[in-house]
Amino acid sequence: MWPQGFNPAPPPSGKLPMRAAVLVVMLLLASSAVADEAPAGPGEVEVGLYLIDITSLDEQENSFTVELDVISNWVDPLRGHDEGKIVLRDAAAEQYLDAGWLPELLITNASVGARLGRLHVVVHEDGTVISRLRMEAVVRTKLDFRAYPFDKQSLKIEIESYAYDTQQLRLAVNRKFSGFDRSFEMPEWTVKGVREQVFDNHRVQEGRDFSRLEYTIDIERLSGYYLWKVILPLALIAAISWVVFWMSTDALGRRAAISSTGMLTVIAYQFIIAGSLPRFPYLTLLDKIALMVLILIALTMLENLISSRMTEAGRFRLDRACRLVFPLALLIGLGTLLLPVMAG
Repeated sequence: MWPQGFNPAPPPSGKLPMRAAVLVVMLLLASSAVADEAPAGPGEVEVGLYLIDITSLDEQENSFTVELDVISNWVDPLRGHDEGKIVLRDAAAEQYLDAGWLPELLITNASVGARLGRLHVVVHEDGTVISRLRMEAVVRTKLDFRAYPFDKQSLKIEIESYAYDTQQLRLAVNRKFSGFDRSFEMPEWTVKGVREQVFDNHRVQEGRDFSRLEYTIDIERLSGYYLWKVILPLALIAAISWVVFWMSTDALGRRAAISSTGMLTVIAYQFIIAGSLPRFPYLTLLDKIALMVLILIALTMLENLISSRMTEAGRFRLDRACRLVFPLALLIGLGTLLLPVMAG
């Protein structure tokens, strides 16, 4: 009988105790005899994911690097024994699992092979197998930047059996284990929560349905940086361009110079913003704000041209009207764009 917590991995001397070595060999031989046997009917495998850290989020590549604890458990009567609870770690655990039936789970949206860490396996007398694995993976996900920089993203990790369809294996969520470490922090983001769901995924190339577990991490961008470092300066650039409404219409050159400088500054901001995001066919919220400011400054140049061709009295009335209309247009535009996103 193995004592609870026994680790059959080789001791520092490099040799296993004789009794432990014999038991490992007996377990491997018994498991290898049934290695190719699948469950008679749809077996159930419980899977739980515990989020430890998101070490990076690549917005250009639509991918993120995640560190996870993954636990999976299933009942395989052919692994039953009378040795009490058996605890295996790392190489010994991997050998034991490979010698018998496995659910063949993988992260289907991983962009590269996962880097595996510690493996811990517990086998109960009734054949219940509990496998716990520490891993790091780069995962592809779909990001939506329409509300950028007030966007919320859903990072999805999709787990599916490579070998067994829904007629042979069903996944279930281990809700007691699933969750995330609330102490970790992401630069520029905050984690709002995690969600899990299981559904059938149809593989077109095989014409069969496979049970899929989708683990979703909901995150929200910390937008204070963009509010104070980008949006507020853009609004100030627009406001500075309105100084032309108080200038003499005889100074058309100076008025045009102020407006054109404002336009070039906004265009430079747009290049900086675009450099941090992938190329997509839609406008982000920040793009819309920059475009609105650009249009307002362009309209000041048009006002300069029109006023230069008017009488003195007409110029004065037009400039005085623009002193009110342009700030009001900016406030209404910002309110229309920002309030729905910030309220949501």
